[in-house]
Amino acid sequence: AETIEKLKTIVGLDDKNAGDLAKKPERADDILQFFATEFIGIAEEDKRQFQNFFYTVWAKVKTPAAKSYVASAIKSKRIVTTYQLDAAVRYVNDAKAIEDKTFDTECGVGVTVTKEQVEAAVKAELGKQEPAALKATWTKSQGMVLGQLRKVEALRWADPNTVKSVMEEVVPTLTAGVADVVEEKKEIKVAAAAPKADKAPIKKVLPVDVKTVRGDLPVSFIGDLTKSKDGDEVFIQGWAHRVRFQSRMAFIVIRDGSSYVQCVFDGALDEFPRETCI
Repeated sequence: AETIEKLKTIVGLDDKNAGDLAKKPERADDILQFFATEFIGIAEEDKRQFQNFFYTVWAKVKTPAAKSYVASAIKSKRIVTTYQLDAAVRYVNDAKAIEDKTFDTECGVGVTVTKEQVEAAVKAELGKQEPAALKATWTKSQGMVLGQLRKVEALRWADPNTVKSVMEEVVPTLTAGVADVVEEKKEIKVAAAAPKADKAPIKKVLPVDVKTVRGDLPVSFIGDLTKSKDGDEVFIQGWAHRVRFQSRMAFIVIRDGSSYVQCVFDGALDEFPRETCI
């Protein structure tokens, strides 16, 4: 129980992941030691912003020396975006020897992409699409549009928040005059397990209309969820990156082009494959 609590408070894991990792004492001790070492000199109120990046480093970087190097780059603000972090992980895992200059080049350290450059690149990329098609994608999942922009070379090292804000300004302009996409409401009836003698069959109807689910909530990008407070209600959308269905629960890892998050759902769901839009 003590280890689980440390994994939750120090590393930032949820109950499920903390519990799973605690079952592997050597790995749990390793990650706690890694965080204890890298948190030296960081103010308590600033630690949360490093948790996701440090966990990625611990989980994906192969050697202790490389982990320490990337963690130092994060703390010194050489690595500040998830795009740079992904590039850093690839570089240090492939490099026979880490060289500062090559690392900086491969990871976009010091590269500045102005808002004007972001606007030009976003308009050029999204302008290739028919307005109606863009509006349909935008209505279905803004994360899909963001994922498309992430692949644009000119935006490779742009600040994700700037890309997001520019995208939110540009899309309505490009789709002006296009009729709103109205999704037909459907009912999904989930097959019930064989009922017990004293219980009625399970039957659940799930709304698939995005506006019904979303209500008045704004779209939140997964990469921004660390800014939310415990208990906040948020609306996210993206693709099912990993799926695991159990009898009464489902564990779904969702990605939206900005980051990943694991969600736990009521088990009364039809099973669906990876890459399903959620």
